[in-house]
Amino acid sequence: MVSRSLTTIIGLTGVVALTGCGTLGGEPHDDSGQESPESTSEESPEPASEDSPDEPREPAEDVTLTMDDAVKTITYPIQGSFAEGEVTMGLHSLEVVDDAMLLTVSFVPEYEDPSEVHLFQNLHSLGSTTLLPVVNDRENLKAYHVPRQTTNQFAQGGGWLGGSFATGAWASPVGDIEAQHGELITHWAYFPAPEDDIDTVDVAVVPGVQEFQDVEIQR
Repeated sequence: MVSRSLTTIIGLTGVVALTGCGTLGGEPHDDSGQESPESTSEESPEPASEDSPDEPREPAEDVTLTMDDAVKTITYPIQGSFAEGEVTMGLHSLEVVDDAMLLTVSFVPEYEDPSEVHLFQNLHSLGSTTLLPVVNDRENLKAYHVPRQTTNQFAQGGGWLGGSFATGAWASPVGDIEAQHGELITHWAYFPAPEDDIDTVDVAVVPGVQEFQDVEIQR
C-alpha cells in the first residue's frame, strides 16, 4: 500500500513539473490582442488514474476458517472428566511447501451445558500432553512426526502440547486457550515432507479416535 501511494505521488509530481515547463518555455507572446487558437481551445481532461488515492479500494478477502471449509470431519466424545459432550474435528488442509508439510485442523466442542467454558487441553485425557498428530504413509510403512528443537522422554515428536511438553515443538501452542461451546479453535503443525512420491496419507490426531484416511496432499 505504501509503495502504490508513493508511486502515485511521484507520478502526479511529474505531471505538474512538465506542465510548468511548457508554460514558461512555450511560444513567444502575441501582442496583437488576439488569443491564439491553442489558448482558446478547451483541453480534454485526462482520465483518472487507476491508482487514484480517492478511488475506493476493494475490501480485504475474509479467509477466516469455518467447519464448513473442512475437507473431512470426525466427531468424538470429550475425553476425561472435566466436561461432558463431544468435539467435532475438521481437517482443512495438508500442504507440502519445499521440505515441509503443513497440517491445519480445527476443533469445535459442544458441551451438555452450553454455559460451560473449559481449557482446550482439558478436552482430552492426556493431561498437559494434549495431542501428538502423526502423518502415516502406510504404502511405504513410514510415519511422520512434528519435529522438536528439544527432546522429551515422555513425548515422541511434537504437536499441540501444554506445559513443558510444548517447548520447541513446530506447532501452534495450546497454552491456556479456552474452548467455549460451539467456538472453533484452529491448530497447525509442521511435518517433514514425504520422502516418497505419494498423493495421499492417513492423519491420526486423537488417541482412541479414528484417523483421517486418504487425505490428499496439496502441492
